[in-house]
Amino acid sequence: MISLFTNVVPVKAQGFIVVDVLCAGDEEFMSDPNNVGRAEQGIADANSRPYMVDCFEDTFNLHFAVRGWKTWDSDDDTHDPRLMAYEVWTETGFETGMEYDGYTIEMLCAFTGQDIEGYYAVTFPDANITLIEAGSVSTVAKADWIIRHEFSWQFHCPDGCTNYCVMNSILAYFGHYFADWCPTCRDWINTHKYKWSLPQLSISASSGGTTYPAPGTYTYSYGSSVTVTAQGYSRYIFDYWILDGATKYGNEITVTMDSDHDLTAYFEYIGYVGGCPTLFVWDGSGYVDYGVIDIHNPTGEDVVREVPVQAEDVGISNYKATFRLREGWEGLNFSESVIDQVKLYAINEDGKLKLCPLLSATHSRLGDVREYVVSSDDVKVQTLLLETIDLTFKVREDFQGFVFVIEGCNLSKV
Repeated sequence: MISLFTNVVPVKAQGFIVVDVLCAGDEEFMSDPNNVGRAEQGIADANSRPYMVDCFEDTFNLHFAVRGWKTWDSDDDTHDPRLMAYEVWTETGFETGMEYDGYTIEMLCAFTGQDIEGYYAVTFPDANITLIEAGSVSTVAKADWIIRHEFSWQFHCPDGCTNYCVMNSILAYFGHYFADWCPTCRDWINTHKYKWSLPQLSISASSGGTTYPAPGTYTYSYGSSVTVTAQGYSRYIFDYWILDGATKYGNEITVTMDSDHDLTAYFEYIGYVGGCPTLFVWDGSGYVDYGVIDIHNPTGEDVVREVPVQAEDVGISNYKATFRLREGWEGLNFSESVIDQVKLYAINEDGKLKLCPLLSATHSRLGDVREYVVSSDDVKVQTLLLETIDLTFKVREDFQGFVFVIEGCNLSKV
């Protein structure tokens, strides 16, 4: 039955948005062998009529491509368009989003041989289904305008507005072919036509890392959100993204698929496999990032590092202060350090250092590790990538500042 559409579909390179349509006709409609041809011709004319300037293809770069037909046996007593649409959906097995002959179906268009209550045709835009009365396609010209009107509704064009600028041609469908969309409907269709597009995301990566999903070109539904994560190889860390020419940071990025996008992940060579601990200080409302503490030593010997901490960054509650060590950073694929000892010194008004007792040390994987990090000895705590140790020290509020001390080693080799 299908001959008109399968060989004349514009290609994406030409700028067309192709809407893949499945059609259905009830048995009364299909009993007339001419009706299928008229229905197809109506959709074809809505696409591009040779003697019309204003059509979906020429005006909006939209093409409705019929991919298949089925019949269903409508209940003769059913005239409620919602029930008729449900019949089509259930009896044909057609539904939007299904795969059919290699296409992802985006719209259903059904033709019935019985009256639709109060309508020549009716559209359910949110379900992407259009139901057209068979008597309304008794001529090619009339079919053109009704289909064009109902397809305009698929873009949520205002009913009264579309009736005026498109449906008025039905009143004189013989010989009257030059009705146009009004500015309001043009704007609605132009704004909403991308609901049919399947935008592509092209992902690439510089040397030193990869992405998930892996580099390549992917097609998504319009308006969907796609999260892409960067992962550095050994001796590399993630640096930044370039999304459509704009620089973005953070090894995880979410792209809204409202058009085609190009995304590239860039990585930086760091010269060794793993990271080192990062120090965070709780200020009462959030953690202040004091940066990475470099305890890297390929010999395996412990390294002692001191980090000055400003008093205003330390949130003291009930004479307690909280610090956090986090191993490595997002974007690494491996990091391992061993921590032998942590200490916190408070600086009094005379500039002298006073040791603050370590009350607790809680490892995100190992639990309570205070006894392993409270003193310098041969017992150490392993921390792997992104694992944390939360530290609580007893302090007073009348100090001028603090010095955090860590003894340990990052085991990565150059």
